[in-house]
Amino acid sequence: MKQEQGITLITLIITVVILVILSAVAFATGNDSIEVTKLQNFNYELQQVQGKVDAIHEKIKNGDTSYITLGSNITTSTEAMRTLKNVAKIDYESIEDGEDYFYNETNTTYRYLTQSQLRELLDISSNPGEMIINFITREVINVDGFEYKGTTYYRLNDFGGSYVSTGSTITNQVLQNANNNNNSQVHRIQEDKYVSDGLILHYDAINNTGNGHSNNATVWKDLSGNGNDGTISGSQTPIWGRDYLKTNKIETILTPWTFSTSHTISVIFEPLEFYSYNTIWDNSLTSDDNECWIYRDGKIGARSKTNPYIAYAVIQFELGKRVQISITVDEENNKCSIYLNGEKINTIDGGINLNDGQLAFNGSTNTKGKNNYYNMKVYNRALTDEEVANNYAIDKARFGLEE
Repeated sequence: MKQEQGITLITLIITVVILVILSAVAFATGNDSIEVTKLQNFNYELQQVQGKVDAIHEKIKNGDTSYITLGSNITTSTEAMRTLKNVAKIDYESIEDGEDYFYNETNTTYRYLTQSQLRELLDISSNPGEMIINFITREVINVDGFEYKGTTYYRLNDFGGSYVSTGSTITNQVLQNANNNNNSQVHRIQEDKYVSDGLILHYDAINNTGNGHSNNATVWKDLSGNGNDGTISGSQTPIWGRDYLKTNKIETILTPWTFSTSHTISVIFEPLEFYSYNTIWDNSLTSDDNECWIYRDGKIGARSKTNPYIAYAVIQFELGKRVQISITVDEENNKCSIYLNGEKINTIDGGINLNDGQLAFNGSTNTKGKNNYYNMKVYNRALTDEEVANNYAIDKARFGLEE
């Protein structure tokens, strides 16, 4: 009997040790996944700023030098100067402490911009932190940087790729290695950022003309390259913010795309009022199919077919809070799903009605919406859970979305 008790105790001890080891591994993996996501967002924020700097750089090349001195000079007593010394290899030892630094030896100028200045002067919608920018050489440096596994990253070049003027990187070895190390724990980071396979419509208020932002735009340019521009009607003068279009229960954003195939519709918006019914989108053919809206109580309604609903009162919105809603309609597998901020909320079998009605954001045959619209994407297929989450990670950084 004693021998049996001894064996039982040893087995228990071994089991506890194994559980402790597995818990430690899971904890470490989870923490690393979080860090990789932060690194990914840091990279995207740098790319957003870099894209703005590229556009300004072209204006400078065309003779507009007013942008060169955006922001403020850098003084030697600041963290910005210490970063500049370490990253850009600038020797400022001979400069008196506190003297404004205006580096002109090779006709270059480094400028310091706060987060609020980046929002105001460069129309940056995310929260990229303080930056050092050289508008002539197109160099963008984050003052604080981001530390990952013992290495601090300040610029796009630090990620293992050569920077090109489009704002992307030729290679991104650091992020790719981080993805590979975490396997399925982290969404795959793609060079073209958003999922491109099947993208047939893409509206972005930051670039509503395809060549930057205009407050006078009455056509919302399709950035997918498929010519599915949206026509804004109902208001004589559309109300544009720096990174959104504001609607007030009268506007329709009519697209040429029709609900004739499997699809994914993804919208970043901010509800401004709850009433029955604040329409996010519908179709131009019928009033009961292929639509998404908000009820008076701030809850969602969505369907492809009159019944059943893809979502009915399962999501509670908050006034003035930006969110991303995505709906997938998969004809092949006869399923529909809805996602909130990249996470699947509900899936139903059936309930699909594909027709030739045109997609209309903010409503056409139904009551119109009162919202701010930031970004819309349409795919001609149902995205996977991972693809929806990948796009959300990018949008979260670009538009400052909160969980």
